[in-house]
Amino acid sequence: MKRTVVMMAGLLVLALAVACGGASSDAPSPTGAADFTGGASTPVPTDAPETPPSSQVAATQPPADSTGSLNGLRQTGQVEGITFVVREGSEATFTVQEQLERLPLPNDAVLRTTALSGEVRPDGRASSVSIDLHKLSSDQTFRDRYVRSTMFPRDPSAILTINDVGPLPGGFTDGETVSTQVTGILLVKGVEAPMTFDIEARDDGDVVYAVGRAKFTWDQLSLRAPTAISVVWVAEEVSVEVLLALRPE
Repeated sequence: MKRTVVMMAGLLVLALAVACGGASSDAPSPTGAADFTGGASTPVPTDAPETPPSSQVAATQPPADSTGSLNGLRQTGQVEGITFVVREGSEATFTVQEQLERLPLPNDAVLRTTALSGEVRPDGRASSVSIDLHKLSSDQTFRDRYVRSTMFPRDPSAILTINDVGPLPGGFTDGETVSTQVTGILLVKGVEAPMTFDIEARDDGDVVYAVGRAKFTWDQLSLRAPTAISVVWVAEEVSVEVLLALRPE
């Protein structure tokens, strides 16, 4: 399970780096001309969005059944020799604070994507999760274009690899929500960086839910913070949250 969360986090981190950008055209445009916060329209400052209900593993998912199984073959907590595939319901969210020239208070730039794929193996085998950075979207199309055409024009994927998730926390085999930490290697634009995620996970038998949260700086990924004429500053720290819905293969 730890492996799953780490993979998710790595992907998220990559996406976060993307979330801070904003472009005004489909073709790559000079950084100075891009409006990271939304081009011509004046963004309205908003509080950081609350964690999507889907990422509240313990609160929103139906009670786990410790005797549950998938088609009568897999018991809750059974992971040996089983590969879990990232399925629909997975999501990565990146949030970074910025100060816009036209606004008196800082604003949060938030980008999300459900374009995640990969396989997680909690039994000690290697796991890998990929995030499609070109599918990141926010409330501003200019920002989304900037991410695709300026930040990651030729590197659309962020890949998180975990060699070994490690021992699963007690309670996981009983369908309880457990907490742990997982560390993996995040690959973005040819640069590899270690990333540690705080993980919450639960096995409901037919699906395993895992939420990974982490923070990183632009320097950690060898990335330059996005710049634009209308942006006074962009925070050095980016928050990422990755929700994985994993189903036995």
